[in-house]
Amino acid sequence: MKFKKLFLETLTLVACLSIALSANADANSYPDFEVDGIYYYVWSTSKVYVWYEDPNSWDPCYSGQVYRIPSTVVNPNDGKTYTVAGIGPWVFYNCTNVQRVYLPSSITVIDNYAFDGCSSLSYLSCEATTPPTVSSNTFEASTLSRASLYVPISAVDTYKSAPVWQDFSSINSMLPYDFYADGFYFLITGANTVKLTNSYGSPYTGSISIPSTVSYSGTTYTVTAIGENAFYGTQITSVIIPNTVKEIQSQAFYKCQNLSDVDLGNGITTIGIAAFANCIKLSTIDFPNSLITIHMAAFSSTDLTQVIIPNSVQTIGEAAFSNCPSLTDVTIGSSVKEIGGSAFVMNSKLLTVTCLATTPPSIDQSSFDNQMYSYGTLYVPSSALNDYRNADIWRYFYQIEGLAMTVRGDVNGDGSVNISDVTALINYLLSGNAVGVNLGGADVNQDGNVNIS
Repeated sequence: MKFKKLFLETLTLVACLSIALSANADANSYPDFEVDGIYYYVWSTSKVYVWYEDPNSWDPCYSGQVYRIPSTVVNPNDGKTYTVAGIGPWVFYNCTNVQRVYLPSSITVIDNYAFDGCSSLSYLSCEATTPPTVSSNTFEASTLSRASLYVPISAVDTYKSAPVWQDFSSINSMLPYDFYADGFYFLITGANTVKLTNSYGSPYTGSISIPSTVSYSGTTYTVTAIGENAFYGTQITSVIIPNTVKEIQSQAFYKCQNLSDVDLGNGITTIGIAAFANCIKLSTIDFPNSLITIHMAAFSSTDLTQVIIPNSVQTIGEAAFSNCPSLTDVTIGSSVKEIGGSAFVMNSKLLTVTCLATTPPSIDQSSFDNQMYSYGTLYVPSSALNDYRNADIWRYFYQIEGLAMTVRGDVNGDGSVNISDVTALINYLLSGNAVGVNLGGADVNQDGNVNIS
């Protein structure tokens, strides 16, 4: 009986060793190809493993801080597409610079010592809903206690009960998204619409251009929004937003401290709470005529030097342009009805405000600094000068002056040229009544006369 028991135990050990050797039989092999700084070893006819550069060297081959592993990769040698199915043994061994690693849903195996010695690894995301197979030595103990693990929201409990994975002290759910395309994550919002969203710490850098449409599973979707926190704290320097985007949601570009160039496109209607707050290098912004609402703190703590609110805007939220130390003058469009509290405070250089609305917008005393009320100049349409001088809060401005409208064609003096100016001109020519008529703007050909020519 003892011999039989020993025989069975030996047989079991041999079987286990065979399995282990099958998984690591080629651990000393060189990679088959490299793409975008990541090495790959062809494991089967359709699968590859992430690999290291030189199996005979103990020097770390991955020196970057962030690595996003793709779900598929094309072998540049033969053009064949492979599924990235695993992380080989020792791949990131002693890679002390690596801070973040993103693993796709295609990963099923992470081999021995793959992340051993990664002393700076603080963030690991794994998109697989089934926890990949790992061994007890895949991660060192300090990594398990230090790094935060992010997994699909539906799989959090699964990881919390899976061997080794359960030893991570911080296991969190990813922000929801439906697919990854063209370098961005998207959440489906309608039959044919999506919003760009965050994948938790997306390593976006440099200049980016958001696509107007993306395709996924045979369907083409229109990008209509940039979601909450989409680029929060990333290292982007410029962004081009397509005309299809209607809304930039809360904190979408919050604390992008290298962002200096923004093209908002021509479709934006809403800019959300703190959308561009703390973008300390953002010095200029051109708002489209489609814009209606600028929410609270949208551009707080930026380096804007001038703000021109288009005539389409109706609401400027609380603290929308607060703490902009380089801001010197502001133009408020003719359709603005409400300006929130603290909208333009903590702007020490701001001493000139132009408001084109003929009816004084609703305003809070805290909307501007006391120095603006005491020493600044408020310019308003000449036809509304008395209204501002008598309006609550607005009358606190010590100096209010009427605008000498010089925009050619701006007959009614609202700061824009449109069909209403044609009506105003016709009425003036028929009646001769100049009340409410900007004669300087009505003299379109600048011949000194207002007539049919």
